[in-house]
Amino acid sequence: MTAKKLEKIAQFFGWKYFKYGTFWRNYYKEHQKELMEFYKLLEDEKSVEVVQSVVKFRKTRKDKYLTRVAEKDLRYFVNQKNESVSYNYCQYFPNFISLSGKEVFVDCGSYVGDSIISLLAHTNGAVKKVHAFEPMKSNIENLKINIDSLGIRKITSVHNVGLSDREKDVRFTFDLSGSRISDESDGERAKLVVFDKHLTDKEKSEITFIKMDIEGSEREALKGMAETISKYKPKLAICIYHLPDDYFVIPKLIQSINPYYKFFVRQHEYLYASETVLYAI
Repeated sequence: MTAKKLEKIAQFFGWKYFKYGTFWRNYYKEHQKELMEFYKLLEDEKSVEVVQSVVKFRKTRKDKYLTRVAEKDLRYFVNQKNESVSYNYCQYFPNFISLSGKEVFVDCGSYVGDSIISLLAHTNGAVKKVHAFEPMKSNIENLKINIDSLGIRKITSVHNVGLSDREKDVRFTFDLSGSRISDESDGERAKLVVFDKHLTDKEKSEITFIKMDIEGSEREALKGMAETISKYKPKLAICIYHLPDDYFVIPKLIQSINPYYKFFVRQHEYLYASETVLYAI
């Protein structure tokens, strides 16, 4: 079966069914040129090794390829309700990115605030401002509880919307791999907005760091914040594991918006080919 036929099946069922195996062997064979171009964009040998290892894992499902490159440091935060929230200390804030207590952090796909917890663990609890974007109403209550527990409620804006390159109403469905936009009528309703139109000029000018994990909608959201990225060049941590061509599309998209970024890739999960992050600094 060709990659194109498998791609149609994956689009119908969802990409979670194609984390490894036949599809990826065919896909990378047909896109070898684009893969080589991606390697050339990367700044260090570690990034190339990471991508090569993830590709090998997807083709073979041999754990050794991920375990040798994955950086995972699972930690726990206990909130004011005595609930434990897990976060990966390494993910989104690797040691080659400098952080300070004056970060203005945009968390796209906040979930319950685990990335915010991780940021404050790196900055000894200090941050200037947080914009938390989370479209799922079902996550907002726990997100606010954790923000309150961190003591940053007054400097955090919770935006109960998702991000895209145009405003629209959508529905989300849930499965074991997470939530995703769906055409199913029984999904949870959510609103998507354009980042550059949603925040004021002053708010956009202050942003220093954008993290994004939004289940395959990263490229549309990046287009919607092109003005911010072009003018202010914030640090970026963008997930590139949701769609097969994320490796090829997302770095070139960022480069087209602002050509002065340097790219790095790190892998933050060793059981599955997920949590692959592109860092642009």
